Amino acid sequence: MEALKWSKFFYLGPLVVERANEARRKLDEGNAVIPSVFLITEAANPKNQLEILDSRNLSQAVVRKNLGRIYGMAENKKEAMQVLESISEDCLAETGGADMRAFLESKIEEN
Repeated sequence: MEALKWSKFFYLGPLVVERANEARRKLDEGNAVIPSVFLITEAANPKNQLEILDSRNLSQAVVRKNLGRIYGMAENKKEAMQVLESISEDCLAETGGADMRAFLESKIEEN
């Protein structure tokens, strides 16, 4: 089973905060399908920045194997979009640009 790569610098949607640790543990174990958990990850295509992934897709070995670093978690797709918006706002405020992937990678190096 492929180990998941969790970022040390992590965004959580407000609806998933209370169950984030349990969801993360179950996703790491790989034996649980967790409805209503969406992950914000590095895009598989390096030309793109980030992707929203329904965690139920992690039951597929090829998805799990090719999954990039995980930068956030949300309870639903709408909340995942809000998390992406927060990331983009932080990125713009701190860097003056829109390269969210580089912004998040720099945050990992700082911590």
